[in-house]
Amino acid sequence: MRLSHAVGVPRLLAVSSCLLLLSSLGRAAEAPTEGGTRSEAAVRLHEHRVFLFRVGHGSQSAESRAKDASQALSAAVNGQGPKRVELKEEGDSASVLVDASPVLQLWPEDAAAAGDASLSLHAAKAKTSIEDAVHAEVRRLALQALVLRICLAVLLGLVTFVLIRKLSELEGAVEEWLEARPEGAPAVRLGNVELASERAVRGGLHVALRFSKRALQVVLALTWFFVVLSWFDATSDAGRRILGMLLEPVGRVLARVFGAIPQILALAVLGLLLVLVLRSVQLFFGSVARGETHLAWVPADLARPTGTLLQAALVIVTVVFAGPIISGGGSGPFQGLAQAMLIGLAVACTPLFAAVVAGLPLVYGRRLRVGDVAEMGGQIGLVKHVDLLSVVLEDAGGRPVRVPHLLSLFQPMRILGLSALVTVDVTVSGTEDQVRVQTLLTEAAGSHASGARVELRALDAAGALYRIVSGYEDVGLRVAAALKDAGIALAFLGEAGSQR
Repeated sequence: MRLSHAVGVPRLLAVSSCLLLLSSLGRAAEAPTEGGTRSEAAVRLHEHRVFLFRVGHGSQSAESRAKDASQALSAAVNGQGPKRVELKEEGDSASVLVDASPVLQLWPEDAAAAGDASLSLHAAKAKTSIEDAVHAEVRRLALQALVLRICLAVLLGLVTFVLIRKLSELEGAVEEWLEARPEGAPAVRLGNVELASERAVRGGLHVALRFSKRALQVVLALTWFFVVLSWFDATSDAGRRILGMLLEPVGRVLARVFGAIPQILALAVLGLLLVLVLRSVQLFFGSVARGETHLAWVPADLARPTGTLLQAALVIVTVVFAGPIISGGGSGPFQGLAQAMLIGLAVACTPLFAAVVAGLPLVYGRRLRVGDVAEMGGQIGLVKHVDLLSVVLEDAGGRPVRVPHLLSLFQPMRILGLSALVTVDVTVSGTEDQVRVQTLLTEAAGSHASGARVELRALDAAGALYRIVSGYEDVGLRVAAALKDAGIALAFLGEAGSQR
């Protein structure tokens, strides 16, 4: 045990001596040598070693030269420009430049310390190292910028999507607020004349909300699309071309609109006056139809068709003659607009005009009156209403049927005369629910407009007597079937007669 301890001590001393010897050799290697400071320092670009200074120069040590070169290289790489690396030799020195900015300055002692045969060879090696590092850094920065732009594009897309969803929610909230208002949307009035009713204003607000929502959603989506395209070099030119294709027509239209502001104002005033006149005509002939105003040349039953014809004539005259007057000549945008509107109306409304022309003799000739039984277009029924476009018939089931006048040009019309009213007496048990019985009888009798009615003539313990007047010839069968389906016992059913 003592022998091993004695042997271990010399070994420990020998290892310690070797370590001290190596330390002294390292200090000797770092000791100053003749002609410069013999301490190596690396030029770095973001923790990557690019070049190695082995000696100092003048008052600068190798570490100081490496630090200055690292800062100059980092500034040159992060700056703008094509990142071109050049070598410039002047006298007994050589400089490496990045985009005309000096990064390294080398001297003959640098070449000697590196073991190169000449300063030119040493500088060429430095230029190659700097060039490789710069190109690698440029690629890294480009990749970093690409990844950042992709992330920003995705983030901006998510924000755009959220905003589009929020616009839909905002539209729903505003519509709920409008519906929840007890007073509703206010009507638009000019004095005592109502230009737009509350219902029309409410509908216009809903349309404006939906259009605004869609327009803002499209604007947000297009903004995201063009912003993302402008971020990438491969798509920036295409984005500019597409944006120009979209904005150029809009710009031309806006320029023409701003140039035609006086004409637009005149057209707006004319439109307002036309609306007032049309509304006044409608109210006037409506009062004639209700019997509030009496005209010798327009009967009450022809007042509404006459008012409609007059309104249509006013619109046509305004479009034809007011356009050239406002535009200041026989040609111009308003003249073209008037012609386009007339052509469109003529083509799209040809069946409508044909129905009006076919209905004029029927309406003003009074060939068909309310209360007549007629056959038109294969339909037989009681005439309920006659206007410029169609005739409303009530079929055997009490359902309204609208028959356009245009069908009278292709199918014959037969007027069967005034409808016959059939009277039927019905007796039911007095224990039945009479309110329910009267409702069933009224439904079976038909429409009140056709003259149908139900009267309770007698009510006692024995039963309830009803008299039914109807335009249906088979009213007895209808009443019996209705009471049977409802489970009501029928005591007596008899026909009292008929009348015209």
